[in-house]
Amino acid sequence: MIKGYVARSDSKKQIIVAIRGTFSLENVLADIIAFQTPEGQIPNCPTCRVHDGFYLAWRAVETTIETTIANQIHDYPEYQLLITGHSLGGAVAALLVHFNSKTI
Repeated sequence: MIKGYVARSDSKKQIIVAIRGTFSLENVLADIIAFQTPEGQIPNCPTCRVHDGFYLAWRAVETTIETTIANQIHDYPEYQLLITGHSLGGAVAALLVHFNSKTI
């Protein structure tokens, strides 16, 4: 299970998304699934290929993360969005930015 949090700093006008790195056996398994996704699996990018374990981890949390961020952006449109993560969380954070670069 991927874990993280969304925080808001009203004094700095920032929405911060932090995704935790590898912590559990399930996370380790995601890390070691080091095959690349086949071409055509990544939405809107027919030739893209990514680390399959990272992609599976992303898919497990994408709706929750995207909904939470969308709600914060809707409520605080003038705030800066900061996204970070470590290890597996960094990979999930990168996929978050990639798949949502037009909306966030």
